[in-house]
Amino acid sequence: MNASSTGATDRLISVIQELSLTRDLESIMSIVRHAARQLTGADGATFVLRDGPHCHYADEDAIAPLWKGKRFPLEACISGWAMLNRSEAIVEDIAPALEGLGCYRRQDEAIRSIVPQYGAGWKCKLVLPSILEASRLNVTRLTVQSPQGEVSTVRLTPTAYLQIVAATNYKQRVRKMTEYYHADRLNYAVVGGRRRISSGMPSCAAS
Repeated sequence: MNASSTGATDRLISVIQELSLTRDLESIMSIVRHAARQLTGADGATFVLRDGPHCHYADEDAIAPLWKGKRFPLEACISGWAMLNRSEAIVEDIAPALEGLGCYRRQDEAIRSIVPQYGAGWKCKLVLPSILEASRLNVTRLTVQSPQGEVSTVRLTPTAYLQIVAATNYKQRVRKMTEYYHADRLNYAVVGGRRRISSGMPSCAAS
């Protein structure tokens, strides 16, 4: 066991001892929020209580104010999901996997075939105008925004469109693969095939 893990273990033991001697909620929240942030190295830690049909963000320790004192419906936030399902909630960073698969590189290549100046700091989105506002068949277009805030919309070639969609689809497939990992880890089964993570026209993957 290295010095870092030993220090974390000692700190955790200290926290348990402090909590065993604490009787009021305010003190418990103070101990937990400080310890949680310190032990995890997070930018912030929040103490959330269930208040009927709502999550109450009762206390926090963060680099900037977040949601302290606010209440949200249980179904509308990740804390509520954890409470309703009595399970841990894990937020995975899939950006490194997408980078390794070439998601952003392939997407940018397709965009630059239409907008050569597209590069770092630009934003993009696939858009399909409302069929009710057009007098002819609509086609998907690409809207880009430069770092200076200039916005333009261009028509895509079939090749560019298909490559952008193909690159963007990496996102839901990596998410699903990660979902299966946690299901296997917890000895759960993944049931259903609703595409809740992407509905309608896909947006470009944010780089």
